[in-house]
Amino acid sequence: MATPSIQTYFHSIGKRCWHSKICRFFLATCGIVSLIWLILICIPPLPLLEGVPFSRIILDRNEHLLRLGLSADEKYRLRVTLDEINPEAVSALLLYEDRHFYAHPGVNLFSLLRATKDLLFKGKRRMGGSTITMQVVRLRHQLHTSTWRGKLWQIALALHAERHYSKQQLLEAYFNLAPYGGNIEGIAAAAHIYFKKTPQQISLAESLALIPIPQNPPHRSPLKGSSFDSARLRLYQMWRAIHPDALLPTATDTSTLPRLRVFTPAQLPFEAPHISSALLKAPLHKERIITTIQRDMQHLLESILSHFTARRHMYDVHNAAALLLHNPTMEIHALAGSANFHDASLQGQIDGTLARRSPGSTLKPFIYALALDQGLIHPHSLMLDSPRSFAGYDPENFDKNFRGPLSATEALKSSRNLPAIELASKLQAPNLYEFLAQSAIRLPHDENYYGLALVLGGAEINMREMAQLYAMLANQGLFRTATLLRDTPLPSPQRMLSPEGSYITLNMLQEQGSSASLPYYLKTGTSNGFRDAWAAGILGQYTVIVWLGNFNNKPNPLFVGGELAVPLWKELASALQYSFTLQDTIQKQRADLNMLEIDVSRATVDTDPATWRLHTPSR
Repeated sequence: MATPSIQTYFHSIGKRCWHSKICRFFLATCGIVSLIWLILICIPPLPLLEGVPFSRIILDRNEHLLRLGLSADEKYRLRVTLDEINPEAVSALLLYEDRHFYAHPGVNLFSLLRATKDLLFKGKRRMGGSTITMQVVRLRHQLHTSTWRGKLWQIALALHAERHYSKQQLLEAYFNLAPYGGNIEGIAAAAHIYFKKTPQQISLAESLALIPIPQNPPHRSPLKGSSFDSARLRLYQMWRAIHPDALLPTATDTSTLPRLRVFTPAQLPFEAPHISSALLKAPLHKERIITTIQRDMQHLLESILSHFTARRHMYDVHNAAALLLHNPTMEIHALAGSANFHDASLQGQIDGTLARRSPGSTLKPFIYALALDQGLIHPHSLMLDSPRSFAGYDPENFDKNFRGPLSATEALKSSRNLPAIELASKLQAPNLYEFLAQSAIRLPHDENYYGLALVLGGAEINMREMAQLYAMLANQGLFRTATLLRDTPLPSPQRMLSPEGSYITLNMLQEQGSSASLPYYLKTGTSNGFRDAWAAGILGQYTVIVWLGNFNNKPNPLFVGGELAVPLWKELASALQYSFTLQDTIQKQRADLNMLEIDVSRATVDTDPATWRLHTPSR
């Protein structure tokens, strides 16, 4: 019998050692997996998405993107359900990542063995062994799977996840957690950022471009070029091999792939900045916020404010704010808190619609409406515009002149101070202070603090509160709070004025535009010291409020409502009528009101020049 050579002997020993290592590794692996699995049987299901911070997304009323915020961990990560994802993207994921996803229990043993064999015998891994479930647990629990211990723990958690969650839940978790380059995670954020679309709107070509990215996000980002194109070419060809009838052109190399328009995070919308910035910080328990903003109206409003102030820079007019309130729904359809959000020189990030400012004479219509309801006047009552003293308070008119007797309509339309103050002094239950307090106007002081100066803007209010008051007139005396969130239930109305008093007040303010335009109902206001210029009114279905001034309270003699705010208001009104369908809703109310218009004889007028009022029947 021949004696084996030394070489043969050592080869035999090495072979036995190698086999022994394989056996020991296999047995150890089985033992560890079994032990972990036995332990995990008793562990409740680990969370898939619970506790994951998601971005807040701000949408306009038609669900167009206004703003996408960062999550608490500084990621663009949007929550999405499986039903909200293009089914072709789901099919592409299964084709590329895990063809046997619905067949295996969370771990594909054959894929793992193939990957292990490539790694041990060829020194590199040609194909990954991780299933979608394994990737989910790795992403969710931030596992380090480059070591055998980490890989075993990943396998155990994948088996555990499959035991407690459905395949649909696991797929949904993957689409929410998968990395897409930089700080972009989840297919919803990737679709919005790279393609400006929802994950349901992305095309097949865009889906095939997104799916390969999570395998190597630093190099396969759509912003990386060649690596991105190489990865999507492979999936593109795989898809065409399985779906030969797909409406996709043949691609033999990256140069023949369909061209895609790809955007960057820097190109994300930054629209309605005052509203979106506030909503991103608001303590709302929502990630997806649908506002009442109508994007086209918002663009129009911002453009007009910007151009109007730019044309008047030489006159030291730099800042303005405005809003459009839809009266029937009390939804704010457009809002700009300043002329330029990004201009630090005018403190553009301050929201002027929330700033408390002196309203000037813009509250006078409500004095007349209350007086109408309390039977003190009718539109043709004669009122006296002459010097008066009210317990030591000696008011003047803006023009320092007095006109003598004039009708209530003329006194309101020309904004005479003395008739309004005298009328306010006669109001009872409610007077102006009580009326404002009941209309959700925050007045920090008691009634005695303001006195009759309240009539001329002695109490500061904000633009949104003013808009609610004017919308009340348009809504026949019913008060509701305005909203910025779509689908908010309309609050129960509060009766503040009669329908008749509201209609007559607006009719007293009515002005007729050109033959092609709607009538409008407009009141101006100028604060003491020329710090605020206002124009507030009704146009069609909308309450339109504009303000000009400075947030630092710097005065300007041009800050006069009739001279500066009215041109801005009319420019906005003209643009709205040109761009949108508006209808006058005020005159349509006339037929249903309990009013009778009669001719008044001259003989019914008092001859006492100190009163100059018309006799009216007591109510």
